[in-house]
Amino acid sequence: MCEIADRVMKQPGGGKALLFEQPVLMDGSRSAFPVGINLFGSMRRMSMSLGVDSLDEVGARITELLEMKVPEGLIGKLSLLPRLMEVGKFPPRMRRGDAPSQEIVWQGNDVDLNKLPLMKCWPDDGGNYITFPMVITRDPKRGIRNVGMYRIMQTGKTTLATRFLEELETGEYEAALLIVLHAAVTSEWMLRKIALQMEIATPAESKTDLLTQLSRRLDEVAESGKKAIVLIDEAQMLRSQELMEDFRGLLNVENNGRKLVTFVLFGLPELDQVLALDKPLHQRVAMRYELTALNSPGTEAYVNYRLRIAGGQKLIFKPETFSLICHYSKGIPRLINTICDNALLEAYLRKQDKIETALIHEVAEDLKLGRA
Repeated sequence: MCEIADRVMKQPGGGKALLFEQPVLMDGSRSAFPVGINLFGSMRRMSMSLGVDSLDEVGARITELLEMKVPEGLIGKLSLLPRLMEVGKFPPRMRRGDAPSQEIVWQGNDVDLNKLPLMKCWPDDGGNYITFPMVITRDPKRGIRNVGMYRIMQTGKTTLATRFLEELETGEYEAALLIVLHAAVTSEWMLRKIALQMEIATPAESKTDLLTQLSRRLDEVAESGKKAIVLIDEAQMLRSQELMEDFRGLLNVENNGRKLVTFVLFGLPELDQVLALDKPLHQRVAMRYELTALNSPGTEAYVNYRLRIAGGQKLIFKPETFSLICHYSKGIPRLINTICDNALLEAYLRKQDKIETALIHEVAEDLKLGRA
C-alpha cells in the first residue's frame, strides 16, 4: 500500500484518492477495516471538503473577517450581524451521544492493534504507521490545553520494564520509567527527567540544586510510607562516569537507616561495562539477571513458536537446520529472526515447501554471518 500510495501522490496535481477495501494483514488474513489514503491530496479535494470552489475563497473570507471594521451608527452595526453569525459558527460544536468513530470500541484484553491494517512506510521507519490526526489534550494538573498533529504509530515496547511498572502497587510504590533514546545524555538532563517523573513540578537548573530537590522528594515519599523505584530502559547508552556517580549519590540517601530509592536498569550486555565506570556503584548491584543466548533446542523451540503464533500449521524448517541457525546467530533472537525471515522469503521465491541446510548456509553467507 505504501509503494502504491507513494507513486500516486507523486503524480501531477497530487494524484487520486485511494481506498483499499480489504487490506491483507501480516498473518495473511484480510482486514475488516478499509484504508483511505491521499483523501485530501489535491487542491480540488481540499476545496470540496471545505465547501468552496477554490481555497482562495477561504483565504479571502478570513482576511475580510480579520480586517473587519465596526461602522458607526445603529444601521451600520446591524449590517454586520450576518458576518458575526458566520463567526459564531467557527468554534467546534459538541456532539451528544457516540460519534461515528466510536461504532467499534475495544476495551481491556480485546485491544489489539494487530487487527488494524498498519503500514511500515519505509524500511527504517520507527514503527507501524496508523494515522496523522489532530490530537487535543489537556494537562490533568495544570488544565492547559494543547492542540497538535502527531504521527500515531504502533511501536514495540520493552515488555519487561512496562510490565514491571504495571505490577507495582500505586499505594506502595512511587515509580518512574525513563527510556534513554541516545548516548548524548547529560547528568543534568537525566536528573531533571527523574525529578519530573517524581512529581517535582519545577526542577532546578543546577545539578547541586537538583540533587537537593530529589533528596527532599525521596524523604517525602518515604514519610508517606511508599518506596521509590526508578526504572531506566536502554541504560547501556548512559556511558558517563558522572551519571554513574550521581546514581550512587542518590543511593546513599537514607532515612532512619533505610535506603530511599531503588534503581532498576534494563539494557544490553554492554550495561555491565557502563556500571563499571564507577567501581563502588558496580559493587553495590544487589541483583542482576542476564538473558543468555539460546542453544540449539532453544532455537528450535523459539522458531517453531514464532511460526505457530503467526498462523503456521506445519513445520517448515527441517530439524537439521536449527543447529546451523543457532551457530550463525550465536543464539541471539534478533539474528535468529533475520536468518529465518530471509530463508522463508527465499524458499517462497523458489517455491520450496521445506527449508534445508543448504539454504541456511546461503542466507548466512549473504548476511555476512561467518562460516559454519
